[in-house]
Amino acid sequence: MSVEMELHVSVLGPVMLVIGTAALAYLLGCVNGSILVSKYIFRDDIRTHGSGNAGLTNFYRTYGTKGVVGVLAC
Repeated sequence: MSVEMELHVSVLGPVMLVIGTAALAYLLGCVNGSILVSKYIFRDDIRTHGSGNAGLTNFYRTYGTKGVVGVLAC
């Protein structure tokens, strides 16, 4: 391998790692934990209760402390 090729490969690895990490963080940030926990644990839709918002405050007011840890883990 030439020096230029080695330099290109050594720089490309960290760049791809950053791009992959950013893409994964974006995709995981799109997941709403309160909707997942309410649907799969409580078999209900949180958006039909309280304020209609799928946020943690509405989840806590509707279901109490039982599932808050699960929402925060998501």
